Amino acid sequence: MVLAVEFSCRFYFKQVYQAPYTEQTFWEPSAAVKDSILGSSLPKDTVIVHTYLVNDTLVYKQKYKIDAFGRRITPSSTNDSSTTQFAMITGCSFAFGYGLNERQTLSYYLDSLSAYRAYNYGISGHGTQQTLALLQNRLLSSEIQQSNGVLIHLFIDDHVPRLIGSRRLIKLWATNYPYYFLDDGVLKQDGSFWSGRNLLSRFYKVISQSAFIDLFDIDFPWYVSQSHLELFSAVIQESKTEFQKQYPDGRFLVVIAPNSRLAPRISNVLADSDIEYLDLSKLLDKEESRYKIHWTEGHPNNKYYLQIAQEINGYLS
Repeated sequence: MVLAVEFSCRFYFKQVYQAPYTEQTFWEPSAAVKDSILGSSLPKDTVIVHTYLVNDTLVYKQKYKIDAFGRRITPSSTNDSSTTQFAMITGCSFAFGYGLNERQTLSYYLDSLSAYRAYNYGISGHGTQQTLALLQNRLLSSEIQQSNGVLIHLFIDDHVPRLIGSRRLIKLWATNYPYYFLDDGVLKQDGSFWSGRNLLSRFYKVISQSAFIDLFDIDFPWYVSQSHLELFSAVIQESKTEFQKQYPDGRFLVVIAPNSRLAPRISNVLADSDIEYLDLSKLLDKEESRYKIHWTEGHPNNKYYLQIAQEINGYLS
């Protein structure tokens, strides 16, 4: 029965299924460089050209300027030396500003609206654990001129599967991501998902070859458990601790992005962990066409980021 189902799914993909559209994405150079600490990072001191086509029609062609520290450059209307506080934004492609030019990102709008000099530490595909790994291994004062500020972690629901190394994420890109786990309530790290949790990661790789699992996009674990939230809490708390080691008077803020279904549970976790947070899950609906770059694109446009920046600025003011 299992073989019959599997071969039926393979037949469906090969003989029946037709994609509603074709899409192509080109990077020159690659936006993902292997990194022993973060799993992946941006190539330093370069310009990445990102091209996206749908049905052979150009949707966008953007240039991402990357600085010497592997951050996407955020233009500013003020001189860095005249600004006393910084806002470093961590997260994934949503923090990075995937598909948008440098004056349409969250960091740019926050820099323009607030008294903070904004720095974009977002990298496509990253999760909450990269914020912790970065803080544990980087001296921020060597990268940021301002003497104090706020770290803003832009949270989306997919950060939890990335943190736990779920089947879908191991298949796609998270094999070499930092592997954090709880041992009797103590947060520990053991290399990456591949080196520190090799058997389970190999198992996920093997079952990801199944057409049945691929067709229905079945993830393992298939739900967010309390233990997953406890791990998230521990990673966030340790991130705050590491940040305040470098900036004792700094603020550590988690922003829950729009459309988060986990927002009620994440909010409870953050409140219980004494973590400052801003819940923007109901601010807008990112699936509305007015917030989309293109109907095929899962990443939002500049209107989305402007509204989020306005909310963050109002909260921090």
